[in-house]
Amino acid sequence: MRSAVLVLCLTFCSLIQASPLSLIPRPAQLQQNSGEFKVDGASAILVPARDASARGSAQYLADLLARTRGLHLNVAEAKGANHAIIFQRSPKGATSPAEGYTLDVTPQGIRIEASDDAGLFYGAVTLFQLLTPIRSRAR
Repeated sequence: MRSAVLVLCLTFCSLIQASPLSLIPRPAQLQQNSGEFKVDGASAILVPARDASARGSAQYLADLLARTRGLHLNVAEAKGANHAIIFQRSPKGATSPAEGYTLDVTPQGIRIEASDDAGLFYGAVTLFQLLTPIRSRAR
């Protein structure tokens, strides 16, 4: 069995230098920092307890990664942990406009935060795009 490891650069350095950042929809704002976070088989996807919509978006991401990258991540209910992808509801009104989200990458993990269901889903789709090598997207 091959081990799948995906690296998300905090600077998105290889993505930006090779070509313009190609995300659909294009982020309204992008802040670049240095460092990276490695997504591998030990990475978990965490969702709030009893949040079926967050679980649905997280499972969608997990299924996409399994099908396209051979990377199998577990989705679980938990608060926070290192080396995890965390789906989280933002405090009421903190993420705007509707369907908006924040995707924050640190060396310890990734956090997708949104105030509504659509924002969590769009955050998952953007993260999947960032975890997809450029050569695969250029086709």
